[in-house]
Amino acid sequence: MKAKRARDTESSGRSYVRADMLACTCILLLCLGFFWPVLGGGVLVPAEGLFLVDYLFAQHEPPGVSTWQNTILLADLTGMIYPWRHYAARSFAAGFVPLWNPYSACGMPLLANNQSAVLNPVNVLLNSVLSAPAAQTAFALFTLILAALSTYGLVRSLGGTPTGAFASGLIYGFSGFIFIWLGYPLAATAAVFPLLLWVTHRFADRPSLTRAALIGLLIGWQLLSGHLSTAFQTLAFWAIFAGYVMVRRRATAQPACARRYVGMLLAALVLGGTLAAAQLLPLKEFFDNSTIASTGRSRYSRASVSESVAGSILGDQYFMRSIAPGEVALLFNPEAHGHPAFHDYRQHPEYGNYAERTSYPGALALLALLSGLIWRPGPGHRRFFLFAAWAVFAVLLHLPLFNTVVYLPLLRLASPQRMRFIFSLCTAVLLGLSLSDWLSASGRDRSRRLTSLAAVAVGLACLSAALALRAFPRLAPGFPDMPPSIRDLRLAKLFAPAIAAAALAPVFLLAARGRLGGRLAACSLLVLTVADLFTFGARWHAICASDRFFPSLPEIGRMRELVGNQRVTGPPQIFRPNLSIVYECYDRRVYDPIAVARYISLVEAAHGIPPGTNPAISLGSTEPNPALEHLTSANVRWEQDAAGRPRLARIPDPLPRAYVAPGVVARSRQEALELVLTELDPWKEAVIEADASPLSGMDRIAPAKLTTYSPHRVTVRAESSSPAWLILTDACFPGWRATVNAAEAAISPANYAFRAVRLPAGESTVTFTYEPASYRLGLFLGLLSLCAVVAILAAAAGSAMKSHVQADYVIAREECGGPGSK
Repeated sequence: MKAKRARDTESSGRSYVRADMLACTCILLLCLGFFWPVLGGGVLVPAEGLFLVDYLFAQHEPPGVSTWQNTILLADLTGMIYPWRHYAARSFAAGFVPLWNPYSACGMPLLANNQSAVLNPVNVLLNSVLSAPAAQTAFALFTLILAALSTYGLVRSLGGTPTGAFASGLIYGFSGFIFIWLGYPLAATAAVFPLLLWVTHRFADRPSLTRAALIGLLIGWQLLSGHLSTAFQTLAFWAIFAGYVMVRRRATAQPACARRYVGMLLAALVLGGTLAAAQLLPLKEFFDNSTIASTGRSRYSRASVSESVAGSILGDQYFMRSIAPGEVALLFNPEAHGHPAFHDYRQHPEYGNYAERTSYPGALALLALLSGLIWRPGPGHRRFFLFAAWAVFAVLLHLPLFNTVVYLPLLRLASPQRMRFIFSLCTAVLLGLSLSDWLSASGRDRSRRLTSLAAVAVGLACLSAALALRAFPRLAPGFPDMPPSIRDLRLAKLFAPAIAAAALAPVFLLAARGRLGGRLAACSLLVLTVADLFTFGARWHAICASDRFFPSLPEIGRMRELVGNQRVTGPPQIFRPNLSIVYECYDRRVYDPIAVARYISLVEAAHGIPPGTNPAISLGSTEPNPALEHLTSANVRWEQDAAGRPRLARIPDPLPRAYVAPGVVARSRQEALELVLTELDPWKEAVIEADASPLSGMDRIAPAKLTTYSPHRVTVRAESSSPAWLILTDACFPGWRATVNAAEAAISPANYAFRAVRLPAGESTVTFTYEPASYRLGLFLGLLSLCAVVAILAAAAGSAMKSHVQADYVIAREECGGPGSK
């Protein structure tokens, strides 16, 4: 009998496995099918957008580059994400971890900026085995597939059917947040979110050290994925979910069990933090040495306690009056404000962009949200995710009491509008758990429920259509300029939510009357959902031809010849900042959310920019400043001629990258900044923040020779007839160590933002090495934690194998009638 029960269980399990494998295969094929051109060699990086937004590349625009594509996010992808990946891939191939980026802003940390996600396990693998374009394409597709499949697993774990889980996976994967941010660290972080909840739910069923270790592994993965504020928001919801499942599963358990449960989850959290320590500790160091460290709060929170309390209790009145109505409109029709791909989007001033505001989960998921308010589900997972979805949406609207989230520790550092990925997942899970109940009910209840759902679908269609008709007069003036195919797509996207919602109604009515069986009705709903989501996703991601990736233009070759080992500068719309990383030349500009505080302060002071301005703006949009260009060793500048075409101009008499100063003066940090920008003649003296100020006795600087220059190691040979100071016009930052003739030497700030070391008389060899203690300590902690996780999982695997062998042995004895069989 035991053997028969085992065989029946195995047969039933195989049936479920087949259904799950089929559903997951369909999800995989749909994700790849949406981006089918990549299978023919295309790459999912909008590098062609450079021909649209950069003056240098625009004059070389190849045929076939379309202007009808989304360009709002091009600056980030082509100006940050891809150059960082390109540099990381090149670094791994050369055998070192890219801790330092020497190509931007006179040098700055690379790994420590977090968004580069150098240590994300997926990035480490892809950057090691693929070219940068292929790695970026695979990364974006992996993010989409992981988000969809892990949501499928979460819904199945919560008790959903394969059909419901299939719909949930597609809805979260193609939700606005995940789909639009593909290729970015935001989506990569949020893609792990459902997997974390899935494992936590399984842990609640049966707490074990193995599952706690898996939770820690996933937390560490999230923290390494490149967007810490998204990870903080994820962990906040994870803690709420873990508490919910603990109460639900262990309400009658002994207090000791509850303490064990909480203790193991806290241990998993600590384990995840230590796994990511090699990223977190350098990030903390970088953040503490940046100009944005003093802010320490979201722009939506208040500085004073009284204002924070009032904002929490009463909500953000300005937001609720001016912006919240638009948030509600975008929930029911994502095109209510237009679309950046068609150049007709009208975003609200001072508040994000379309990509950060899109909450649309598809008509079927909206139906689940609205119907949940009408027929509130009983206690269980459906109720939890229904309430969670609407609670998060209330946070997005900054409503009273809900706005408290904006002021909580850690969460106040994040933009609250980006919490919509939590809303999207809750909505997707709610639908996955509701779909089977809608179609599996019987008798009069089934007919009444399906008829009511049809009525709600009609109301939803009317609302979406009203929003589309309201937006149409504002968008229509641009239609004559669009090619017919593009105009048709624009109209389809505008009215697709209304059409999809209206199409749901007959499906429910036919199912209510018995004209459609449960399976056929479910398939019809899934087909409508796929069409709805695919229409929403159209025109968001341009697939570039692989031979158009950052071409070697004649002007760039000429620039590299002129620049040599000096630096280039210019306005941000010509040879955009950070492109220098790809072309391996040095640029004094940067486009980065975090930059070195001293250098940022120097740039802001030189141009009269108020302190604390966004560093990406202050370093990218400045007018020519001779003093700053000389201090940063820039010898070439991009300019525009009378016809608006880019041209190169030499900067006369630039400082060498490394030189021996003829004289120095000692000043404090603030005094040094004032002196550098007012009275200093850098060819005659340097400002050193140190006690002693020896003179070299020279009348003018003496250039030093760079014998080795790599991202993490610089060797300089200098000569002086008397004790002197060597100045290297690279950014001064903690973690750099120096030796002079193989003896340790202190690095002092020179000319406020750069590096200086004392030299003895005679010829000297100076070596600068970037070895941050934060990274070494973090790497040690991470490897230690990884060893602990591997040991736990290996022990669990060995125990499971032993139990499986024993079970097979018992069944075999029973079937053969051996001793102990009945």
